[in-house]
Amino acid sequence: QASAFNGAVVNSPLTGARVFLDLADAQGNFNGVLDDGELSTISGANGSFTFSAEQMSGLSGETYRIVATADDSVTVTNSEGQTVENISLVASSDSSVVTPLTTLLEAQEIDIEDFKEVMGLDFDPRTFNPYEDATDPNALTAATKAKQVMTVLESVAATAGAAGADQEQA
Repeated sequence: QASAFNGAVVNSPLTGARVFLDLADAQGNFNGVLDDGELSTISGANGSFTFSAEQMSGLSGETYRIVATADDSVTVTNSEGQTVENISLVASSDSSVVTPLTTLLEAQEIDIEDFKEVMGLDFDPRTFNPYEDATDPNALTAATKAKQVMTVLESVAATAGAAGADQEQA
């Protein structure tokens, strides 16, 4: 029996992000777009989101990943109250957080232990939410690493955009 799936969108907690379970096609590829039949919700306070046990039971045997977006259809704010636009974060189905670190991890074909070593992490970026317990010694490291990753991703996107890629590709 399926159980409820709870998680959080964290690049600073993001409230109002569209969160969906991106189903793999017959070849095992993901398109990163919310398609008919894919579960979706909007993240609440502290970036939290939930898919009920009933919803999850319909995914039995399906391969999916978690996608959180801030696009024209939703208004997303961070914990500082700033509006966040044109962002897409991704995580594997075994994650309970969707962050810049999980996005980078999903983009690479790298073992989690190798990723942690390369990034200098003492925690699992797929499950650690630095905003749940600010006194956790890994909280600052997680938030700092996520900010560094976002800065790089934003720079790459800006460069791609300047080179002529459309906003969605960038």
